[in-house]
Amino acid sequence: MDFREVLKQRADFYNFTPVLWEMLKVIHNKELAFLSAKGTLPKKAFRFFWANGMDSLKSHLQFTQCFDLALNLYCSVADLKFPLPIFSYHLEKRKLDTKYIEFNRNYVNYVKNYSIFYDFDGKTKVGEEYVVDMDKCYKEVARFKEILDEYKIPYYLIPSSFNGFHIIISSEYIEYNDLDKLISDLNILINRITYDYGFEMLDNTVVDIKRIRKLPYSMSCDGAIVLPLTDYEFKNFDKKMLTWDFVKRNIVIKNRGLMIREHNCNQEQLKQNVKRFIYEHTN
Repeated sequence: MDFREVLKQRADFYNFTPVLWEMLKVIHNKELAFLSAKGTLPKKAFRFFWANGMDSLKSHLQFTQCFDLALNLYCSVADLKFPLPIFSYHLEKRKLDTKYIEFNRNYVNYVKNYSIFYDFDGKTKVGEEYVVDMDKCYKEVARFKEILDEYKIPYYLIPSSFNGFHIIISSEYIEYNDLDKLISDLNILINRITYDYGFEMLDNTVVDIKRIRKLPYSMSCDGAIVLPLTDYEFKNFDKKMLTWDFVKRNIVIKNRGLMIREHNCNQEQLKQNVKRFIYEHTN
């Protein structure tokens, strides 16, 4: 989709109240970030925002010029301790702000919990060009989904754009007393999964405490809605399902949530399933 057409849709999309409420539910304990799409100018990177209500979320959307610039919305993989410091929207002023410098340097001190995040990207760089193989990406995600379902893992699945998917296991299902140990194990985990199952579309770069991921219910710069998918929707996946025109006519956004797979298990059973999955792929 031409970005000029996407811009026309963004204002309509981000003024739809149910969309904003679903976004707020996700970021109530997370950092909110706005980053330019790859290869677009001017290049912008707004990090370390927090939205404690509808008014603050709307302000962030307005003052980052999200409606006019090619900005994707992200949230932190980590859950953070609030309140966070408040920083200027002026990027150059931020760099000189001692509170900003200190927060950036000591980010780990604000981290409370951390989720497990997998990024399958159908767009890969070959030489100087990007090549899209969405069919291969979809098949790898489908295979990994089968593995998670076999372990009865409580995950949810979102498209990150028209060319990829994210799979997330929320921090509420992960029991670790040592954050450093968790990050270390997750680095081992993602590399073992990549190697053991031969995944080529899974991003296995370093798991980092400041890592961010696409915000559910946002609109990607290519026009795709980052919509949590049900098993039925993923099985019958078609890119047109992610367009705003399709979503607003066919999907009830209000109170839709993240579509977490619970496999008829209680909270404690799901935690044990995640613990077993991590242990068997790191030992």
